Amino acid sequence: MQARQKPDGRIGYWTNNSNTYPILDCYCALFLTEAKEKGYYVPSSMFNRLLGALKEYAQAGDGHDSAFAIYVLTRNEIITTSYLENMEKKLKTRSTLPLEEIYMAASYKLLRMDKEAKKYAQKIKKDVTRVYETGPFHNKLYDDAVYLYLVSAHFGEYLSVIGDELLSSIEQSMVERDYNSFSSSLTLCAIQSYIKAAPSSAKGKFTVTLDFGKDKAAKEMAVNGSKLLSGNFEGSAQKIQIENKDNLNLYYQVTQAGFLQNLPKEEINENGLEVTRADSTSKNGKA
Repeated sequence: MQARQKPDGRIGYWTNNSNTYPILDCYCALFLTEAKEKGYYVPSSMFNRLLGALKEYAQAGDGHDSAFAIYVLTRNEIITTSYLENMEKKLKTRSTLPLEEIYMAASYKLLRMDKEAKKYAQKIKKDVTRVYETGPFHNKLYDDAVYLYLVSAHFGEYLSVIGDELLSSIEQSMVERDYNSFSSSLTLCAIQSYIKAAPSSAKGKFTVTLDFGKDKAAKEMAVNGSKLLSGNFEGSAQKIQIENKDNLNLYYQVTQAGFLQNLPKEEINENGLEVTRADSTSKNGKA
């Protein structure tokens, strides 16, 4: 990232001679902020130049990128009240956009301006409506991820408002492969933030039962963990029955690993993924 930074603090897309994009500068600053908060070393001179670029975006006060910049600056203990007041004035001439509102709400919350934060936080709803584009990096997954990230990190009391619609939308984007490295990384931040804010599941309020059919009696499967629980099931199980008695949504994933007992006779090429196999042994069976 340092090699891509321009003298004015902005980050070039490929090199320091490449084009720059405000949303990517804000993302890079957010990434470095997260890294610093987790104890990783971030070069102060490089980071301060980047924050200088964000101050210019914040001063413009004219849309999503300004709101994003203001939030990141506030996270870095920079007083952004004047930037927010400038945005408030400009918003009187037009309606706010969903992500602008949640960025501003989070910034006010960090500044401990609870009255102003509540004004926007009260607009939190089940999902976020995509109403605009932010360059070639923007997609619906970005909207959903940022919304979940900010609500979870700063307005945990509203998690029950967003329900499961937002998480289902994120899942659907993954299934449809409508993502890029930009939105994927923010999705990881969102999931981490959500897991941290979500209450722990109480054991005993849900059960996982293995059904072996007529040959063997069903039995309960042991699971371990607090918020992310896991367990192993026998390969001979015909069904896995999950019963959730909690008032929290329960999501599950089944993964498997191993080797095919019978090798495929035809080439495997599905959704752009090609599987090839090669025998690295010689004719006498030695490598």
